Amino acid sequence: MLRRAGMTITMAAMLTATTLGGACTTEVIDESTLEVDVDDIVNPTGEEQALTMPPCGTVLASFDGTNAYSNGGNTGTGNSCAGQGGIANGLQYQCVELVMRHFKRKWNLRWYGNAKTLLRGAPRDTVDVITNGDRARPPVPGDMIVWENGTYGHVALVVAVGSDFVDIIEQNVAGNGKARLPYRDGTVGARWNGWVPSGWAHAKANTSSSPPPPSPSTPPPAADPGIPAGCARLAAVGGVIDDDDDCLELGGTPSYLRAESGGFDGDHVWTNATAGARDNFARWHLGVARAGTYRVDVHVPSTATSTQTAYRVRHAGVVDTVPLDQSTARGWRSLGRFAFDAGFDQLVRLDDNTGEAGSLRRRIAFDAVRLVPACDQLQVETDGVALNVRSSPSAGSPRLGSIADGARVTRVASVDGSSVGGHTIWHEVDAGGGLRGFASGAYLACPR
Repeated sequence: MLRRAGMTITMAAMLTATTLGGACTTEVIDESTLEVDVDDIVNPTGEEQALTMPPCGTVLASFDGTNAYSNGGNTGTGNSCAGQGGIANGLQYQCVELVMRHFKRKWNLRWYGNAKTLLRGAPRDTVDVITNGDRARPPVPGDMIVWENGTYGHVALVVAVGSDFVDIIEQNVAGNGKARLPYRDGTVGARWNGWVPSGWAHAKANTSSSPPPPSPSTPPPAADPGIPAGCARLAAVGGVIDDDDDCLELGGTPSYLRAESGGFDGDHVWTNATAGARDNFARWHLGVARAGTYRVDVHVPSTATSTQTAYRVRHAGVVDTVPLDQSTARGWRSLGRFAFDAGFDQLVRLDDNTGEAGSLRRRIAFDAVRLVPACDQLQVETDGVALNVRSSPSAGSPRLGSIADGARVTRVASVDGSSVGGHTIWHEVDAGGGLRGFASGAYLACPR
């Protein structure tokens, strides 16, 4: 049974409205009962968002013959202001009802689930599922763009794509049914604070095209305020930000920043420590593709001599300070495991005011920072092929077995190993059934 605003509704009465409805909050029914508080706010636009909305069924926006309608006083909840809209549409006017109505009308495509499950449930023979950040397959008008944040997620319809923006229309959200998202080089930025889309579903029959990339002479804008231009989001499998990466921001007196050989990938930047006010600093901006637990590593070259270095890790709205003696640390060193939200506004920071007197000439190294998925469970992401499990962290070691794309494994440890496409992290995993060994981190991410 389902509890709705103080009422008890039998499963038989709700079967069509929930299993076939497709709403932002509709659960897939695979048990004899379902317990959901459908009055919960289902997107972070404010608990009183419904007070600003026009009456139920008011047209908010349109695209290619498809209207986005107001959910009236039920906006932002799992309730419907107009009931079941038929097998092709779903609950009126939840977010899923809009995109499914468009896909059904345009290409006779329909599948079911909460907003956050639509990418996983898409029929792959007729729909391409594209991960946010895929430069080769940018969003185009008519695609459904999906957020997997929160309990139920959110989904909208792409209506226009420019060199630095993606326009959408949507339902069950306060506003005029329209929104503009930041976009750069295949990556769509946040809709709300921390809500970055996971990707988009593209009907193979959709012949719309995306705009050409911006001219190389005109750098694309930053994805979010405060993010350096050209800073790209890290992949869900993690990655490295080196001293020549656009995501490293160096500040202070330029003449006090010295480039030198040595360090990760052959070079690094350094400055002298000071006991006075801060001058020089480094910020490694972390555009996290997917929320989860990540290990943060820093690379320390042999030239570093500061004994009182303090790294500040900003993640998921909090800041942790981690001391590290750079005079004794060499190579990759872990700062620890941290919970990250999806999106930018997260970083590693290192300042020169360590408290060490300038007369000591202590060097602080600004080298590479690495993000490594450290969730207890990792998900295989190989685009349909099996992932090999080997006896040691090397592509040349004996193969013990393989894991299917999409499977989840238990992470035992994460270590450095041989390079696979430039990715040197390997995870020791337990795949069950007696299969335990090492798999390349180039294909393992925190689960969606």
